Amino acid sequence: MNLLQAVNATLTACSEATVTSVTVAPTAQTLKFTEFVKEAYREGNMLKRWPWQKGLTSVTAGATPELFVPAVSLLEISTVTYNGNVLSDRYTYEELTQIAPQLGAQTGTPTHFAMRDFNTIYVFPQPVDVAPETLVQVYGYQDIPDPALDTDVLAGPAAYHDAVVQMAYAIAKDKHFGSVSEASSARTLAVKMFRTVFARSRRNKAAPRIRV
Repeated sequence: MNLLQAVNATLTACSEATVTSVTVAPTAQTLKFTEFVKEAYREGNMLKRWPWQKGLTSVTAGATPELFVPAVSLLEISTVTYNGNVLSDRYTYEELTQIAPQLGAQTGTPTHFAMRDFNTIYVFPQPVDVAPETLVQVYGYQDIPDPALDTDVLAGPAAYHDAVVQMAYAIAKDKHFGSVSEASSARTLAVKMFRTVFARSRRNKAAPRIRV
């Protein structure tokens, strides 16, 4: 389902007329319902850590031995590797910097990493390789940008798209029609639909890292 189809599905659910575009000469109502869909999409994307959000994120060099990761696009780190070897995240940044002298050589091939802040990775030992950022791979959950064009396809399977439309319907009932009771019931159903998609989309039986 693309953005235009999602907006039209929401309009239809609300017994409103559909449109031919949400970007070409949109009416005030079209813009409003488009924002409802985008809001629902963002809410759904943040509700769980979805399998299709996983991917590799590039890093850039910082003050050695620190590396920068995108502040917006990366939501949660699952694994960090250095030259193909998985780094340990056993210690927090504070713990790692305090016990570093006890862990052996201070320079060499990194074996540990920790997040210093939201977008800075600290690796230990301090790498001696030239351009160590090129040897680091960060695998984790990435933010999904809002669809912008009529033909932009929503992430995830069709059942996930249906849940987004249901959530957009709930938002419309609240913000456009002012029906609090209908909005509440619709939102409850939307969350249930999201959870069903999550339960059926996991590729393994390991316990999820994030519980909501």
